Amino acid sequence: MIHQQPTCFGCGPENPGGLHGSYVADGEQVRGTMVVTETMVGAPGRLHGGIMMAFLDEAMGLVCFVNGVEAMTANLNVDLRAPVYVGAALEQRAWLESREGRKWFIRGEVHWDGRLVAEARGLWISPAARDESATRSRCV
Repeated sequence: MIHQQPTCFGCGPENPGGLHGSYVADGEQVRGTMVVTETMVGAPGRLHGGIMMAFLDEAMGLVCFVNGVEAMTANLNVDLRAPVYVGAALEQRAWLESREGRKWFIRGEVHWDGRLVAEARGLWISPAARDESATRSRCV
C-alpha cells in the first residue's frame, strides 16, 4: 500500500462511503484495484461515471506521491469507453507522461477482464514553495 490514511475516500478502510481501492507502487507507476459495489451505481447495476473518475484521480495523484512530490489535481479528462457492472474487479495503471517544472502530466487506464473501460489524462501541480517569513510578516 502506498499510503494508509484511514478515512481516505480512495483507499481508507474506515470510510464507509469510500472506494476501498488498493494502490501499490510499481516503479514510478501506480497500480490500483477496486471492486464495484451496489453503493457505487448510477443507472441500475452500472458504475456511476463519477466513481470511475475518482478511482482514476486517486491513482494518478499517487504517481506524484511515489515520485516524492505532493501535488493537487488541476485538470482531469476521462474517456469512459464501456459500462462497468456491480461485482466487476477493476484494474488500473497510472504513470507520468511528462513533467514541466511544477506541472505533472499523468495518464491512467482502467481495465475490466482485460478490456479497456476508461482512460484519462490529467495535470497535477505541486504547490509553490512558500516563504514562511513573508507569510508571518503579513499576519498582524
